[in-house]
Amino acid sequence: MKKLFIKILAVIITGFLIYSGIVLVFYGIGKVNWLPNIKFVRGGVGDTLLRLREAKEAKGIDLICVGSSIVSRGYDPRVFAMEGIRLLNLGSSSQSPYASYFLLKMYLPSVKPKFVLLDLYWPMLSKIKSTESSIDLVSNSEINSEILEMVWYEKDALVMNTLFVSWITQIITPLNKAKQKTYDKRFYTEGGFSGTKQIYNTLTTDELSSFRKHNFTPAPIQLEYLGKIVQLCKDHNVELILTVTPVTEEFRYSVKNYDEYESFIKQFASKNNLILFNYNSNLDLDLSTERDFLDKNHLSQTGVEKFNEILIKDFIKLNQNKGNTN
Repeated sequence: MKKLFIKILAVIITGFLIYSGIVLVFYGIGKVNWLPNIKFVRGGVGDTLLRLREAKEAKGIDLICVGSSIVSRGYDPRVFAMEGIRLLNLGSSSQSPYASYFLLKMYLPSVKPKFVLLDLYWPMLSKIKSTESSIDLVSNSEINSEILEMVWYEKDALVMNTLFVSWITQIITPLNKAKQKTYDKRFYTEGGFSGTKQIYNTLTTDELSSFRKHNFTPAPIQLEYLGKIVQLCKDHNVELILTVTPVTEEFRYSVKNYDEYESFIKQFASKNNLILFNYNSNLDLDLSTERDFLDKNHLSQTGVEKFNEILIKDFIKLNQNKGNTN
């Protein structure tokens, strides 16, 4: 039995060393994603590398916002700063409540914000798996207990392989020395905002009118982690505010049971005694599909500024009603 155990252990160690060597070779030639069942996106288009690097050192923050790319590209700390509000944007590509929970668990203890803004974008609430977001975070974050926990509960081979590659590459090139890719029409600003130089919507009228009709159905795992986020914020004495970032009317109308979605988020807010700011049904927010959006759901800079100004007014009013000051 002892000899069998030693043989099995030797096979495992040998396999580990061989695979590590293969990863090192492909990393060295810049082709690690050529390996099967691996997706490594360090320093990629979502600016997560810069955002998490900044979050590690962030202090004196009033608000943290979390959610998908409509958050990372829709909440501009510069607009909030004009009203004396310090915002840290922790949005990332396809970030569902599952991923938001682990991000908040990672940064709430050190950043110590007064508020968390959690976006309730319906496609993220419907996600059965959070693979894309997990890969993004694993590729651009230090390998800590929260990342390991996130990968463990994800139980996805692609995410696990990416974790292994990330670990190997961090030995070679530490995250503080890793480089962020740059893009002609995109830019990153302090506070976690991914901005754009694009002005008009790239979608044609025909494209905007032909979105596939679908129903909203919340995924059990996202409901579970919404509850975990509520409890996490309570544990850290942070006030949680729910938001719905605006999308184009055309995309909103593609949800056949949109009323059920709105009913769901209202009930969730009421059940947990939370404030809900729904900017898809805010009459004070006048957005043009052509000029204030880049596509079906991402705001242009003019749209960001219009949206943020309304959100800031609501936030200040909320604080005034509670007798708080920024």
